[in-house]
Amino acid sequence: AFQVSPQLWAECTRMAAPPSVDVVVADTENHRVLLFSAGAPEGVVVAGGNKAGDGLHQLDSPCGVAVDPSDGSFVIADCTNDRIVRWAWGAKEGIVVAGGNGTGDGLHQLDSPCGVAIGRDGTIVIGA
Repeated sequence: AFQVSPQLWAECTRMAAPPSVDVVVADTENHRVLLFSAGAPEGVVVAGGNKAGDGLHQLDSPCGVAVDPSDGSFVIADCTNDRIVRWAWGAKEGIVVAGGNGTGDGLHQLDSPCGVAIGRDGTIVIGA
């Protein structure tokens, strides 16, 4: 059975699992995304982990993550930054794919996105 110690992260609000038995976690309060590979004793930071911030190498309260089955990249709901970021395997920073233009109701803005999913056709679905 998969067990998680409370010391691993301050607050975890959502998790996503790729087709394998690996587990991906949006570690909200630690501003990072972790990958727990099957059988590994601890997780590996795959996005963020550079303190809270709005740089492309940072996340601020990520609260949703999905794994794109076409390329294995992580699509992250970066809540406090009002953006969706795609982070490739091994990348040092992400690419903004939606929002990132301040909080608002404009068609170029998001307001605290809290979830993300990827449709079979590759469409990114954002939960608000």
